[in-house]
Amino acid sequence: MKGNAEKVRAWESHQALAVKLASQFAAHYEMPHSELVIEANAILTDELFVRQKYDSTKGASITSWLYKILYWKLLDYCSRNRDPAIPFSAFDTEEIQCQPAAKPNRVQRLLQELSEEGQFLVHIVINAPAEIVDDISPQTKAKGRRAVQKYMLETCHWDQAKLDRAWQEVQECL
Repeated sequence: MKGNAEKVRAWESHQALAVKLASQFAAHYEMPHSELVIEANAILTDELFVRQKYDSTKGASITSWLYKILYWKLLDYCSRNRDPAIPFSAFDTEEIQCQPAAKPNRVQRLLQELSEEGQFLVHIVINAPAEIVDDISPQTKAKGRRAVQKYMLETCHWDQAKLDRAWQEVQECL
C-alpha cells in the first residue's frame, strides 16, 4: 500500500469484516463482544499501519489477506484470554438437570489416546508457559516447535529420545 489515505480507506472498508469476525468469536467463545471488536480493530490497525506486510504482487486480495490475519489472531486471542472458570450460578441446585455426558471433543479424544508424555506435550503446546507463549502461534509453527523442544529439554529435563517419541505419538494421533 502506498499512502496513508489509501491505508485509511482500506481500514474503513474492512472494519465491517473485523466486527463480523469479532461477533462470531464472541458468540462461540462466550466473550464480551465489545472486547473482541476492540481487539479486531487493533489487529486491523496494526496490520495496515504498523506491520505493513501486505503485498499485492503475491496474488491475494487485501480482503483475503486481512480475513486470514484477523481470523487467526482473534482465535489466538480468544484461546489465551478465555476465562475457563464456571460461574458460581452454574451450581444453583434448582437449575441442575441430569443430562447424558457430552461426547468428548476432538482434543479430549486425542488426549485419551496418548501416553502421559504425549498428554504433557499437548498440554505445554495448548497452555504455553510464559517463557514460550510468544513463540507459539499458527503463523510460527517451526519457531513454536523449536521453543517447545527447548523448553522440554532445558526446563522439564526431558532427553531428546523421549521428546521425539512424544512428538511422533502426537503426530500419529492427529
